[in-house]
Amino acid sequence: MKVLAATSLFLLLIGSVYGQGIIVPHGHLILKDSLAVYPLNSWITIPESNTAWEIGIPYKSGMNDTYDGFPALVTGLENNYPLNSSDYFEVKIPYMYIWGEGILSFWHKYDTDSLKDGGLIELSRDGGHTWANLVNSKFGISCIYNGLYSSKDTIDGGIPAFTGKSDSWQKVELYWWWMALTHTKSAGSSDGIILRFKFISGANSKQKGGWEISHFEFNGYDVSGGMDYFSNKRILVSPNPANDQIKISISDFNSNLIFRLYNQNGSKLLDIPLTMNSTTISIKNFANGLYIYTIAQDKVLIKTGQIVKE
Repeated sequence: MKVLAATSLFLLLIGSVYGQGIIVPHGHLILKDSLAVYPLNSWITIPESNTAWEIGIPYKSGMNDTYDGFPALVTGLENNYPLNSSDYFEVKIPYMYIWGEGILSFWHKYDTDSLKDGGLIELSRDGGHTWANLVNSKFGISCIYNGLYSSKDTIDGGIPAFTGKSDSWQKVELYWWWMALTHTKSAGSSDGIILRFKFISGANSKQKGGWEISHFEFNGYDVSGGMDYFSNKRILVSPNPANDQIKISISDFNSNLIFRLYNQNGSKLLDIPLTMNSTTISIKNFANGLYIYTIAQDKVLIKTGQIVKE
């Protein structure tokens, strides 16, 4: 089931994060999708070469239910997971709607040969050409991964993964505050990010229940919150294009303002408190190109925009 609401195509896609490990979306909910697996949601793809992942309600020792009673993705409905596996399925989150924050959540449990076998999540930002383990991959300006394994939770080969036994259903929330520029990503575009859920087992592992993933849900939020309240605040960032420096002029100055500058990959380059009506900031040492800036007050986003350095 999908719920949509209209929002402007001219906004930069940007959101806000309140504290590591606590997800408080800043914008208004514009998309809610349950991502059911039966019938299979269009965002989810299982390769034809797959031999491990099945869809349904498992009926084997230790795994004989799903989180919500609906079919789930399981490494074997009747039998324990196969040996020598590296099978996966993919979830593609497209830029089909204009959102600034996204949360992909799911419930799962796992039972594997500890430290040998496990399940991991990889992320690709280039259509599947290159992949990185999610714990080592940052997408957008900020991200929070609640319930994910850490970089120290590894299986054979030093690969971070869920391993061992979870004993019960656990929830995972994957949150991104991303920067997708509207001149390259627009409503209806097929570009986006791909998540690969991969299960790995060895040749001499002790086969167990494996990995079961149930109740996928994606929530997308628009660019809203503080920018609504401060819509009449007059803040000028000039010149644009700029050379060696930029000037931030604020006609109705308030305290606790922070200026931040990011490159197109979402890496933060500057984090500068604004203490007066006019502030000059040097960008002399930065390469020519497009940059994104934000101005926030007490963690509330009040302005965002682009700067071109020539």
